[in-house]
This record gives sequence, structure tokens and C-alpha cells, in this order.
Amino acid sequence: MDSIRDTALRIKIEPLTTDLHAAKAETVVKVLSQIIKSYNNFIEIEFSRIPGLLELSNKKNNPIEIIKEDLSLLIVDLNFSSFAASLAPSASADSSLLFSDEVNNFKSSVFFDYKANIIIPDYDDSKYFNSIMNKYNNHERKSIFEPLFSIAGDGKEYNLILNDSNDKIIKKIIPPAKSKLIHYISKETKTEKKQPQYKTANVFVKILDEGDEVKNLSRRNVKEVLYFESLEHETYPYKPNIIRYDKYVFILNSKLETDVSYNDGMYFITCEFLNIFSWGDSREEAESAFSFSFYSIYLNFYNELDKNMTKDAVELKIKIRNLIQKVIEE
Repeated sequence: MDSIRDTALRIKIEPLTTDLHAAKAETVVKVLSQIIKSYNNFIEIEFSRIPGLLELSNKKNNPIEIIKEDLSLLIVDLNFSSFAASLAPSASADSSLLFSDEVNNFKSSVFFDYKANIIIPDYDDSKYFNSIMNKYNNHERKSIFEPLFSIAGDGKEYNLILNDSNDKIIKKIIPPAKSKLIHYISKETKTEKKQPQYKTANVFVKILDEGDEVKNLSRRNVKEVLYFESLEHETYPYKPNIIRYDKYVFILNSKLETDVSYNDGMYFITCEFLNIFSWGDSREEAESAFSFSFYSIYLNFYNELDKNMTKDAVELKIKIRNLIQKVIEE
């Protein structure tokens, strides 16, 4: 016990407003819990820096949880005047046959590192500040220092004092100046949410029979995926029964059969029935060009007199008139 007393982290909460100069219970709980939180975060971060040991934490029996349990802080002694406590790791922090020498060395030194490198230093000291900025990233600094600074005395309700083994004051634990504080506990930069990537696929599915038109495919109405093939380009079928161009909407009696292809960076849509051949740099451009060609046939042939047209033109006129059910002008 004497050796633990000598190495312990001695803190004192010195109330400034309460009767009998006694610390509030909630203040004691808050201070101790936040120191423990900071200390445990420090253990995790430092353990993760040991080469080859981080992989162990991914296994079923997570060693870091065992180590934190072994290094759990004990309250070694108490004084009634205000509140004073010495915090030290439990005896189980000693070497264990369960761990390698490297892990045991880590266990035996991490508390001393925390005390010497996190609790005792002057947070406003530029040399110390720069060393912390270089050693820990934003998340790590916030994990270690935010709990400490959240319970540092404000000089109004209580002072949080760090003593040595002879109960001499080492320092009052206070946050650094705001110019440095914002870097110790800087807000973590939110990573931009990764946008989902979509691809085009040729899919055959067995679906619930709800008629010829399927408005929405979902797990509810899809029984089985029969065939799936990713498409390198957007060459899925184009079989419109409604064609829009400018202010005109053409309602067709049946779906128009076309062939969609991709070659040399261009999309092509061919309709042998109407002798339409359209193209574009994108699928959308090719479809727009197809709509324009369809409109041109309608404009030039639909109402033209047969006597003014060739035999082929008359045949095309008959096709377009039989195909179009209704024309809506928006």
C-alpha cells in the first residue's frame, strides 16, 4: 500500500462555496468519473500505438478491456477536510502470464505516463502544447483532455488541486487559454457521407402477378431473381409508349420496338419500323434525339395529302397514324 501511495495521483477538490468546507457529492462523482474517462481513453490510444498489438483488439477476447480492468483506478486514501483522494491503478496492473512482455511493460508504465504527460504538465506551455498537437489527432486529444477540462475548477465553486506525495501543491488543474483550448478539444471534422454508387443491370425476376404494368419493384412483390447481368453502358431496352417533345405528348397504341447500342463513346437508338436512327453522347441525349425524329415524322407526314408524297412516304404516314392514339398539346 505504501508503494501505491507514493506513486498515486493525488487530487484535492477544494470547495469555495459550501458549508463546512466540504465538497458536494455530485462534484466528487463528476471529477472522479471524468478523470477515469480520460485515463481509460488514454490507455486505449496508447495501446493502439504499439505495433502489432492493435490487431489483438479485433479478436473475441478483447485484451484492451482486460487491461483497462487490470489498471482500474483505486481511491487509496481520503481526508474529510474538503475532499482529497489518491488515485492509483490496482495491484492487478502488475505483470501477468496472460500477456506478452511488451503488454506487461505497457501496463506497468501507462499510469505513470498519464500522470507525467497528461495530468502534471502546464497546458499553456507552448513546448508541451506543440508536442501534444504532433502526437495526437483531433479525436485522440478530445478523448483525453475534454473530460479533464470539463471538471477543472472554475475558481468560483471549487478548485481542483494536484498534490505530491508529501501533500504539497503541484498545480491547480485549470483549462488552458481559449486560444489553445480550441485545439486541445477541437471539434472533429465530420466526414462527408459517402454517396451510394449505382450501376445499370439487366435483370429478370419472378414477380407477383399484378397485371401488365408494374409500378414499383420491392421485396414484397419479387419472389426470385432469375438472371442478373451488370451492363457496362446504359444499353437497356427503350420501348416507349409515350413520347414527349417540346409541348407535344404522343400517346401510342403500343410500345415502340427499338434497338439501343453503344459504340465509340456514343449511344445509338434505331427503330426500323419508322426508319429512325438517333444518337448522342449520353443515353439521355440519344433519347431526346429520338423524340425529335419522331416529332419530325409526325409534323411532315401525319396530315400530308397522299398525292403530295412518294409511295414510301405514304407507307410511313399510315404507320404513324396507326401508331398514335392521341396527341396532347401542353
